[in-house]
Amino acid sequence: MIAIESFRRFRLIDLIVIILFAIFWLVTNLVTSNRVSPQTQYIVSLFFITFFMSCTVYVIRKAGAVTLFYLLCGLFTFSLNNLGTTGLTKLLTLVISGVLFELTFIILKLELKSIPLDVIVGTAVSAASIPISTGLLLSPVMAQTLIISILNLALLSFFIGIVSGLVAFLIWYYLRTTKLIVSFEYQ
Repeated sequence: MIAIESFRRFRLIDLIVIILFAIFWLVTNLVTSNRVSPQTQYIVSLFFITFFMSCTVYVIRKAGAVTLFYLLCGLFTFSLNNLGTTGLTKLLTLVISGVLFELTFIILKLELKSIPLDVIVGTAVSAASIPISTGLLLSPVMAQTLIISILNLALLSFFIGIVSGLVAFLIWYYLRTTKLIVSFEYQ
């Protein structure tokens, strides 16, 4: 069932929140970029981008917010090799991942005892799509020869997405009734 209430216009404050979450991700990448190995950098970077993406969804709750968030993240970290690629390939990978999340979020709409499974599953699918789309965009022929490695990385990314989605939900669950969040939602 498609959630029609998700299709609303963005307010200025929504855009500011999306930009702030993208900047938070940029800062975490700049802090960890030269301090850890490339494999660890990928895991840390993926965890935090999906964590901040989930936070964006919980705060904004509008279709298009995640794609805009990923687009800004790609622009802010255009030259950083934190997700296995740089430049236009990284930007396209993140936009594809954002669109996949949006489709999952809009169509799925599942909750289990107030746990938003649509956000958690969408986060996991979004994270898993990053290594697959990166491989296909970089070299489709090479991606075919390394299919097992790419699928293993996609599986790891899927579980990182689940964990970061759950962590974001747990933090959101305790912050959702604070005065700041309630006043933001009803402005």
